[in-house]
This record gives sequence, structure tokens and C-alpha cells, in this order.
Amino acid sequence: MSYEDQVEDPNNIAMRLASGQIDDQRPLVTFLYLLGRDELSLGAIEQLIMKAAEKAVYPETMFTNGWLAQWAQYTAEKLARE
Repeated sequence: MSYEDQVEDPNNIAMRLASGQIDDQRPLVTFLYLLGRDELSLGAIEQLIMKAAEKAVYPETMFTNGWLAQWAQYTAEKLARE
């Protein structure tokens, strides 16, 4: 079933056509797309990514909340599966 068959709003169809008809079923891409679309500004997401990636500044993450750290590990493993 095509995107156009699933969506009724012509504005959504026009935006998809104008911005590039991207189809990507990877869970991490979907997660980041939904995060940027519904929850956080792209600037905030990019800042978090840069913080996590800068090993020189943050050589080791100190997980003070073990439950949150376990959730992060579980979710990362789930998203990494394809």
C-alpha cells in the first residue's frame, strides 16, 4: 500500500513530495524522526548527540540511576536490532 493510499490530508502528501519521498524502516531512524517531530527540537537532539559522542570531554558516563541506565541499554539493544 502506498503512502498516498494511507494518508487523506493533501497537505501531508504535498509535503512528502516536496521534501523527498523517504522510506526507511530502521528502528533508530524511526525513533529519531518521531523524537524530532513530536517531542524535542532538532537542536536539543543534536546537542545530546554531540555530548554523547564527545569522548574527549566525557570519557566515561557516570550512570547514577541504575534503572534509567538499564532502560537505556534495553532500548538501545532493541533499536539496534533490525
